This record gives sequence, C-alpha cells and structure tokens, in this order.
Amino acid sequence: MTSIEARLMAAALGELKSDVVDLRTSIRGMQTAVEALIRMDEQQANQRAAIGRAFDDLKVERQRREALDERVRLLEVDAPSQRELRRWVIGGILTGSAALLAALCMIVFKVVISDPVDRNFRSTAPSPAIQQSFTSP
Repeated sequence: MTSIEARLMAAALGELKSDVVDLRTSIRGMQTAVEALIRMDEQQANQRAAIGRAFDDLKVERQRREALDERVRLLEVDAPSQRELRRWVIGGILTGSAALLAALCMIVFKVVISDPVDRNFRSTAPSPAIQQSFTSP
C-alpha cells in the first residue's frame, strides 16, 4: 500500500468515524425523542381513561337526574290533590277550633254571667205559698 492509498484510507476512515459519531448522536437524540413519545403516549392513555371515567360518571348522573325528574313529575301530578287535601285539613282544624272556642264561650257565659243572674232571679221569685196558690185548683 502506498502512502497515497494509506492517506486516502485514513481520510475515508476519518470520515467514516465522523459519520459514526454523528449517527450515535442522532441515535441518542432519537432515543430521547422516542422516550418522550412513550411518556406522551402513556399520558394520553391516562387522559383517555380519565375522560372515559368522566363520561361514565356523566351517564350515571344523567340516569339519576332522569329518575329524579320522574319523581318530581309524579309529585307535580299529585300536587293539586295535595293542595285540596291541605285545604280540607286546615278547614277542619279551623272549624274544630271555632267549635271549641264557642263551647268555651258558652261555659264562660253559663258560669260567669248566667249563673249570678239565675241566683238573683231565684231570690226575687215569688214565695212557695204564692206559687201554690197559682198551681192549686
């Protein structure tokens, strides 16, 4: 081998070595990029799972809301009859209260007002002898 061939070979090996170093650097960069892509893919998988759970929760909440809407609808249908019943109950309570108040007023009238008048009337009533003369034939 001549010195020119050796120099050409050395130059080619130098370029090859430079290319191999560049390839190693590029492969390390690609490795870093692939690792970043793997992390991003894992994050996206976690996010997809979280979104799926959120939609499942929304479905459950929608079912609960629909059940609650049905219950509210049934209550709204019954509301007029409940209002009517409430009116009757309140009217009955007021009527009973008025009757009790009237009975109380009658008792108070009898004991406080009427009884002293009856006593005064009996004391001024005609004597039994006078009453006998009217009742005997």
